[in-house]
Amino acid sequence: FFFQAEDGIRDAQESRGLGDVYKRQHLYAQDLLLLFNMIHATPSLKTSENWIPICLPGIAAEGYIYAYIHFFTKHIGIVMLTTEQSTEIFTQLSALSKTIYQTLNDSNYLTLIKNNLLILPYSRSRVPNISPALRHFLIKSLTAEQYTMPDFIGYGKVSSEGKRLFRLYGDIYDEYLKFGRGRKDYINLKRFADEVVVLQILGNYCIMAVLSPFTDFATIITAIVGLFKWIKSEELNYFISDLFPSA
Repeated sequence: FFFQAEDGIRDAQESRGLGDVYKRQHLYAQDLLLLFNMIHATPSLKTSENWIPICLPGIAAEGYIYAYIHFFTKHIGIVMLTTEQSTEIFTQLSALSKTIYQTLNDSNYLTLIKNNLLILPYSRSRVPNISPALRHFLIKSLTAEQYTMPDFIGYGKVSSEGKRLFRLYGDIYDEYLKFGRGRKDYINLKRFADEVVVLQILGNYCIMAVLSPFTDFATIITAIVGLFKWIKSEELNYFISDLFPSA
C-alpha cells in the first residue's frame, strides 16, 4: 500500500518472491479502515520498520495477522500482511521492502508518487460540469489496483458519516467481486432513504458514486459517464500506470 495523510493514492499489489508468505487476499472496507486509522493515529509507525500484530476480521476473524510497516518518506510507505510471525519472515519482508524502495527510486516512480500527492486531497468540484446530484465518488483502476476519490467534505471529513460512506463502497464492491468480476457491462444500483449508491464498470475503471436519493436513472448514468470521461482525460494525474510491470 501507498498511504497519503488524507485521501489519495493507495496501492495494493501482490508481493513477488516470497512463496507462501503472501497469498492474494481481498481486503474488506472495514479492514482497510482499521489499517488506515491505526497508521494515521500512530506517528511512531512512520519513523522506523515495524512488525506488529493486528486483528483484521475480514481476513482472520478469530486471531491476529502480522503487519510489516515501513515508511520511505513522510507520506509514502509500504504495508505487507502475513499470518506468519517468525524472525525469518520479518527479515524477508524487510529485504523486499528495501528492494521495492530501490526499484521505485531507480525508476523515478518515487518522484512521480510524490508529485501526484501534491494535488491531493481534492474536492468534487474539481470535476468539470459535475452533476449537482453527485455527492461523492470513488474510482478504482481495474489494472493498476489503485483508486482515487475526493475528500469527505459534505459527509464529514473524518467523521462516522465518512466511514459509513466508505463501508457502502466496500459493500457494493464486494457484490461486484462475487457476481460481476470480469463483466464489462456490470452495473449495480442501490437506493436507500438518504442516498443512491451505484457501481458501474466502464473501460478499465470501476466507478462508485453516491447521489441524492431521488435521482432518476438517466441522471445517474449521465453522472457516471461524466466521471469516466474526466478520469480518462486526467488519469496520469491520479493513477500511476505500470507501477510494478511483470517480469
